[in-house]
Amino acid sequence: MKDLPRILVVIKTLGVGGAERILAQAAPLWAASRNFSYRVCHLSAPSDLAATIEAAGVRVTCAGFSGSWPSPGGFQRLREEMDQADLVHAHLPLAGVFVRWARPHSVKIPVVYTEHTLRRCYHPVTRFFHGRALPGYAATIAVGRAVEDELSREGRCRHLVRIENAAGISPARGAPPAAPPLPPG
Repeated sequence: MKDLPRILVVIKTLGVGGAERILAQAAPLWAASRNFSYRVCHLSAPSDLAATIEAAGVRVTCAGFSGSWPSPGGFQRLREEMDQADLVHAHLPLAGVFVRWARPHSVKIPVVYTEHTLRRCYHPVTRFFHGRALPGYAATIAVGRAVEDELSREGRCRHLVRIENAAGISPARGAPPAAPPLPPG
């Protein structure tokens, strides 16, 4: 049997937040996929949802960054994870920027980026680096119309698509299972 294409999902942390919970909801679907093999790499702590994702059958690793600050060792671990992927899917701006910085220009691993928030809500420094990373993604996914409109007005995305956030969709319509309960504390 041929090996499945390997997708590495990268996010800053696996703390309890909106984008992180979406990854936890998707993990059972990824584990059941017959078309792709998924792994998740979070750049730094916290990792509240790592056990939930692993329990679903998806391997989770931490690159070991110190909060929002990159480190040489963290970049090396991120590169090692990326070396084992056929496609990288980054969520949120710091993960996207650091994936772009960690990937040598000679490496042709496609990077897809998902924007979960309006860019104008980010710190100006984050917005600056994020804006420079956007043209390098093979595709950018906006999770809603407002996010898509903002990115479209800026005109920096090579290929922009909108995939509505599935939060709140009835399970009877085939939506992912409900998010796992919050951990104690």
